[in-house]
Amino acid sequence: MAHVGELDGFAGNAHLISFFARTAGSGDVAVVNFDCPAGELPSRDPDSGCETLDIVGMYGDALEVHIDKQLKNGSVSGSVRAYQGEDENGEPIWGETYQLEAVMAGTGDAVITREHQEGFRHWSKDRPAVATSGHLGDMDLAGAVGNIGHLKESFKY
Repeated sequence: MAHVGELDGFAGNAHLISFFARTAGSGDVAVVNFDCPAGELPSRDPDSGCETLDIVGMYGDALEVHIDKQLKNGSVSGSVRAYQGEDENGEPIWGETYQLEAVMAGTGDAVITREHQEGFRHWSKDRPAVATSGHLGDMDLAGAVGNIGHLKESFKY
């Protein structure tokens, strides 16, 4: 989702926020921070006038993720921690923790995709999620777009 305006604790005046959660309980969040002309939506297009400042990656390993079998409803809740790099021993350095609470309602027809290439198998079923509500810390996620889906991948050597 796009956010125009400053967010406490994040650089810039425009942001793209995305998240991905797995039913196994883990998930990733990214906040891409931009400096854009006043009132402009964040964009990576060089002609937009926006400059990408940085990306704040976050990770959650104890998320509650629920998806119904028809992919019409989904929810994610739990804490995610900002990743700030690694120490001299290669251990992650964690920053601020944010609460993620999101509810999605899928609409439209479900789309099934199958791929088989040289031992790689991919199967997915996705339904667009257009009615989203919730928050990431103080950030309102209302109006975010994305999908609710099931994914299975494998590789045989």
